Amino acid sequence: MEIGYYDYMISSLKPLCPKCWNELIEYEKDRFGNQKMYCDHKGCSFKHEKRVNRDQIEREIRRRVRTGEWKDAKKRLVPSSEVVEYPTRNAVRQQILPLMKQNKVIFKMYGPDNDYRFNPESEEAIVWKEKVRDQILPNNRKILAILDENKHLLTANEMMILEKFRQHVDDLERRHLRGDYSGGGIKFPQEMETILEEIDDETG
Repeated sequence: MEIGYYDYMISSLKPLCPKCWNELIEYEKDRFGNQKMYCDHKGCSFKHEKRVNRDQIEREIRRRVRTGEWKDAKKRLVPSSEVVEYPTRNAVRQQILPLMKQNKVIFKMYGPDNDYRFNPESEEAIVWKEKVRDQILPNNRKILAILDENKHLLTANEMMILEKFRQHVDDLERRHLRGDYSGGGIKFPQEMETILEEIDDETG
């Protein structure tokens, strides 16, 4: 018996396309529960011809949770070679500013605060989801990786801001990658706009 661990059921397991992150369509299920999958997203022709067994995948996911291997998946989103330690607060800020600005522009142009929010099936809503998956989520991961590598330059208050942003990123991924639309996620913390700005006392 493993102390401190209890088994659990995995719900809403959705296979995602490795090229565009669209949900894959399952077809040709055999009597053993194995299925082939393909992506029907416009412009994507990904097909998984090898039959996949959902029960086997769920067992593998539970194994990776028990061993902690699941953490490596997020690390692979941003290669460690792309993240470095910078000498000054301003140098770090200059690395994350373009990423945050791009996210801000995308949100203003395509985000759910626009008029299409009354029609979630509109073309604008579809474009927004694509922008989140293709640009905002990868940008968020890069921002987190840069800030985590340079935590020694953050003040105590900025460390709190970073953790708020981390929860925002996790909630956004839960919605757009795992298909959990239950709500309750936190919005982008506005304090991120001023993180790493020059301060009088850098001992913070």
